[in-house]
Amino acid sequence: MDDVDEVLLLAGLLASPTRLAAYRLVGKSGMGVVEVAAQLGVAPSTASYHLGALYAGGLVRVTREGRRRVYRWAKTKWFVAGVEPT
Repeated sequence: MDDVDEVLLLAGLLASPTRLAAYRLVGKSGMGVVEVAAQLGVAPSTASYHLGALYAGGLVRVTREGRRRVYRWAKTKWFVAGVEPT
């Protein structure tokens, strides 16, 4: 994948206001789906969908903490305005 394709992928992933907000929320410390849903005022299934897309695109990583799945920023060379890069 060349740089142009990467930029297009990133732009597509973050074009959704809900997905961008979810990305900004999880940050370095991480959040679960229910927490993200509550913060965004959306259904957990909607938060899960958007976090799944961010995961598939390589922008977040998932770890297990007991039965809970926690989403955090993945190491990436990209950043979003107003959000510190990892």
